[in-house]
Amino acid sequence: MIGRTGRGLQAGPRLVLRMADVTDCVEEHFRLFNEAVRTRDWAAFLATFTPDAAMRFERVPAGPYEGLDQFLENLP
Repeated sequence: MIGRTGRGLQAGPRLVLRMADVTDCVEEHFRLFNEAVRTRDWAAFLATFTPDAAMRFERVPAGPYEGLDQFLENLP
């Protein structure tokens, strides 16, 4: 692949760091979700979404939800 400078782009540690960042974000998402389920305090988890977020689940009898308000209305 050629970058804007005309030089080739190289994969390397930068790519690995980005994947590590994604992994960290996913782990934090799971941590916040599990904490919300445990405590029934959804504020920190929901703060990670925009107000127009859509939530859909597979093989779960819930949703789909369009927007955080609709999700909040259906929390256990």
